[in-house]
Amino acid sequence: VTDILEKELQCSARGDGLLAGSEGLFLKIFGGGGRGGSKLLSQQQHLHRQGVGQLHYILGATSLEAFDGLFNLQEVEWKNSSNTFGYNRQTSDQRAFFTNLGCTETFSPSSQATGWLCWKWHGLNHDGSYAHDESTAGNWKLSSTDMPVFRLAEMYLNYAEADARMNNGTVTDGLAKGYVKELRERAGVSASTPAIITTDWFLEERAREFMWEGHRRVDLIRFGKFTSSDFPWAYKGGIENGSAQLSDHLKIYPLISSDLSVNKNLKQNPGYEQSK
Repeated sequence: VTDILEKELQCSARGDGLLAGSEGLFLKIFGGGGRGGSKLLSQQQHLHRQGVGQLHYILGATSLEAFDGLFNLQEVEWKNSSNTFGYNRQTSDQRAFFTNLGCTETFSPSSQATGWLCWKWHGLNHDGSYAHDESTAGNWKLSSTDMPVFRLAEMYLNYAEADARMNNGTVTDGLAKGYVKELRERAGVSASTPAIITTDWFLEERAREFMWEGHRRVDLIRFGKFTSSDFPWAYKGGIENGSAQLSDHLKIYPLISSDLSVNKNLKQNPGYEQSK
């Protein structure tokens, strides 16, 4: 497995390596500003898929609960009315795209102005210009931000995790350690990388690297955390503190009713059958 992954990494990277900073991966207009295809290996391109879904929705739906512990945010301020981020961004993990400007610390699902807001996805073009006609009030355009489907950072972490899983839960391969080091150097947190990298560490590291990119649910299922009451998050199972034990059938999505209605050979996934 590692031999195959290594060949894929070598072929895909083409000697180009990681983008110098994380922010450039989440701007509009893929291909500008020196963003090479080897860094964003597969993406949903901005001009071919536009609408009120995709990144247009993500850009406007970014309210999160506290992540200051996960990202080790430095000098956090609440009741903040002037600090753009609400923490010292320069000394914190550079993958933490948060702000608490105008927000209260206690999270509430009924108000966006609570907890941390995420600005990982934003409406700037790759050159920093605004993606709307500033001469006409309210003339906003649909989002044309690229959605990464598979980027080089994921290949690096996949390689390292695979090495850990094949070596009793600990990363031993020098190349794998180098990939982890490179990613964390870009994030400005290489000094806090554990000396012994275990399989469980990758769950948190993937949360930091791929926050708001659609990986978390699958990662929690892979690591056996998704339905467990021992792994809470706010309002999991409708409980405020999230200490809920969920049914294992929720690991698989239901088939949509329109598919079931047109193909009588399909059977609904267990746990989603309609009551009779």
